[in-house]
Amino acid sequence: MNTLLEDWRRFIRNGFRAEDFTEAIYRHLVTAGGFTHDGDKADFWSTYFDEGLSWLIAFVEQFGGSLEGVETMGDDWIDLAPDINRALVEEMQLIYPALVDVLLAQEDAIYDEYKAFNLANIEAGDGGWTTAQRAVASQSYDQDFYYYGGYEIFDYDGVNDDLRDRLAAAVAAYVTPNAVATLFEAARSVKSAPAPRSAQKTLFTARRTRGLNHHRLAEATPQRQVVPVPAITAVTPADVAQYLTLRAAG
Repeated sequence: MNTLLEDWRRFIRNGFRAEDFTEAIYRHLVTAGGFTHDGDKADFWSTYFDEGLSWLIAFVEQFGGSLEGVETMGDDWIDLAPDINRALVEEMQLIYPALVDVLLAQEDAIYDEYKAFNLANIEAGDGGWTTAQRAVASQSYDQDFYYYGGYEIFDYDGVNDDLRDRLAAAVAAYVTPNAVATLFEAARSVKSAPAPRSAQKTLFTARRTRGLNHHRLAEATPQRQVVPVPAITAVTPADVAQYLTLRAAG
């Protein structure tokens, strides 16, 4: 257990890098961590830590936030190996606030870029908007984002080496100033303090991501080879333009 815990601490504090994702971590996750996986270690890492922001946040939520399993609705996965899983949870909870701050900022950046791209294309197609029209279009886009499945942009975007560097730096800054006091207070307050800021407050939710995972697990091949879909096709300018037209007509 000590080797696993040391591996786990290094992995989650260094930005979830492939070189830190050891065989011990992988074997524990697929045997007693609540994950069902028919591929290999590299495929597992790619799916959860390199494919898209929603997958990474769902993983972080399982061990540091809601504690609800990515692939198992609820926290029963903890009982598969209570002592070890609780130790893994405690390690993630110690740095959870730092991780979530970076992940939320990344989500905002992805959404803002995506929204700006689509609205610019729609406005160009309309021949330009007034300031008031631009504000209405922006508000409508925010309100109706999910109507067109826009959350898919987070399933295949947002995770790269730059994000891993920022996660590692945020964690280091969070625990370094007074490491002993910080870790002690975090551990002492796990049960008594309010839950940390949760990724479930963001545009997408861990619950929706778990539903996505259940669907993929049912539909994917035994190797779980998921073919990425370009994020920019999740919601097209034509989709939004059509919806805005329907809203105006109704």
